[in-house]
Amino acid sequence: MIRFFLSVFMFAAAAAPAQALTVDLWNTFEEDVLALVNQDRTTQGLGTLTGDSRLHNAARAHSGDMASNNFFSHTGTGGTNAGNRIQAAGYSFTAWGENIAAGYRSAESVVTAWLNSPGHRDNMRNGIFTDVGVGYIEGGDDADFATYWTLVLAAGDGAQMVVPPIAQLTQTISAALADDVSSPTPMPLPASIWMFITALVSGVAMVRRRRQTAAA
Repeated sequence: MIRFFLSVFMFAAAAAPAQALTVDLWNTFEEDVLALVNQDRTTQGLGTLTGDSRLHNAARAHSGDMASNNFFSHTGTGGTNAGNRIQAAGYSFTAWGENIAAGYRSAESVVTAWLNSPGHRDNMRNGIFTDVGVGYIEGGDDADFATYWTLVLAAGDGAQMVVPPIAQLTQTISAALADDVSSPTPMPLPASIWMFITALVSGVAMVRRRRQTAAA
């Protein structure tokens, strides 16, 4: 017999210091949940959520914990809550929320179930949140459920992405130019290199503006 369960939790608090994003890979189920949640938020006139590697890692870890240790709860092994897991993953938050579910076989079914539950729906449609992580894990032979889902929503430092070295260079140059546009610094590098860097600076600025608009 297939069983289904849902649970929701929300909290707001001061945050711990942030750490760097970790490299992760979202599976198809997780990507579909993100797309469906954002689709619903768009219909409500809300900004779309940005997938965050740290929140994804926290969500995936909790789903894995539930599957491996055969339980269904917001409280993880060792008594952790979602806030603890988000902090441990390196995300500095000002608010967070968590939806969990078990037994659902598709992204569509679990998102529909959350939308049909007032508490879960309110979490997903909360305008405070700007970032999200989704964790999908299949249960093993000893698990009570075939699937485990965790949706972690948060606001805080999620807009800060991993910055590769070349982008760090362009940001430094951009800041220097902003300080004194009328007094350009000497150009020891070939003009072609500076043109490339200038184009990157413009691209970074454009991405920032789009992110700010999407998170408004």
